[in-house]
Amino acid sequence: MMYKNSVKLLFSNFSLVWKKLLFNLIVWSVIVGLCLLSAVPVFNVLKVNGLFDLIHNLFADFVTHLNLADFFEDVGVIATTFSDIIVANFKNIGFNIILFLFILFFFGKFINGYSLLTQAEVLYSSMSSNMKVGMLSTLFGNFSKITLFELSKFIVTFPIDLIIAYVIILCFRLFGAGGLISIFAPFIIMLIAILLISLRISMFCCWMPHIAVKDMSIFNSLKINFKLVLRRLPKIFANCVGIVFSIIVANGFAILFTFGAGLLITIPVTSVLLTTFQMSAFYGCYGMRYYVDNSTIVEPKRMGETERLSRIKYHI
Repeated sequence: MMYKNSVKLLFSNFSLVWKKLLFNLIVWSVIVGLCLLSAVPVFNVLKVNGLFDLIHNLFADFVTHLNLADFFEDVGVIATTFSDIIVANFKNIGFNIILFLFILFFFGKFINGYSLLTQAEVLYSSMSSNMKVGMLSTLFGNFSKITLFELSKFIVTFPIDLIIAYVIILCFRLFGAGGLISIFAPFIIMLIAILLISLRISMFCCWMPHIAVKDMSIFNSLKINFKLVLRRLPKIFANCVGIVFSIIVANGFAILFTFGAGLLITIPVTSVLLTTFQMSAFYGCYGMRYYVDNSTIVEPKRMGETERLSRIKYHI
């Protein structure tokens, strides 16, 4: 039900996708420009050391033979070559690499995050009173609150994101294991990535809605978030796995069948869908009624009622 209602909320508030698209185009134009300026010396070093020629040759070989196992093996070769070049030239390009990573992962993540709590605030108006409010006016009207939330969220979640990324990168060693493990490595890595990302999203899914709906303080809402989520974790996690899997499939199709052009739409859709999922989980935890579209109201069961029904069913 949580999955279905999240999708319904996405389509009934699809104007948020176009606003998110415009926001992304503006923000990422600035971020890409700054990243390119900082990365010019790094690109020159990689070019001189033949990395781009290697990528070109391996891609041409993949297009010719269309061997998926060889493709993933080639990705490992490119990653190894890239890391060797960086280590060998770090004294000359270390500052540019650090600046590039700061712009991309801190500044980019931070600025992009301004749209997320804004989306939650807009969805709150739509879900509670079926009223549409402007995204821009909501952003500037809650600017200080959003800034504080983004700083706090970065401090809390960034180490977790690094750990998840590190585990997924380690899993690429499965390609060198040989035998059946090497053959099924893409599926194993995908499964591990989906489970880890879903768990990370699930554990924090009621944090942002608490701030948007109940206007709580940042860390008080985080504390209550954990209490709520842990009581309903299996259900939230199961629905989140479905959401994350759908997102990966949609973005994968956009890359394969539109040569990446479809990502212009699927990325903002991903952002809004994750927000609708968090809001749906939050309303479900409290048993609060909400609009999923202009004429349909959903009334979830409260957690206490669900638990009592489960106990009664068990005794019967």
